[in-house]
Amino acid sequence: YQASVGVDRAFARSGLGVDLTLSRDAISGDDSTSVSVAWRYDLSTRVGVDVTLGITETDGLDAAAFAGLGFSFRN
Repeated sequence: YQASVGVDRAFARSGLGVDLTLSRDAISGDDSTSVSVAWRYDLSTRVGVDVTLGITETDGLDAAAFAGLGFSFRN
């Protein structure tokens, strides 16, 4: 299974979001939990940037942190 829930709040030129994902591996049966926070900012009406930080924890394994940086270009 995999279940996700997220909440996002938009502001004038930016936004903040939080996501929670729960899943179970079909083969090993290990459970995983992932939590992430994302922030986005519109530099202009056409260009935006977003930053994501999070952590994933899986049964029997160490927790793994992750980060992402993205750019968006719109018409």
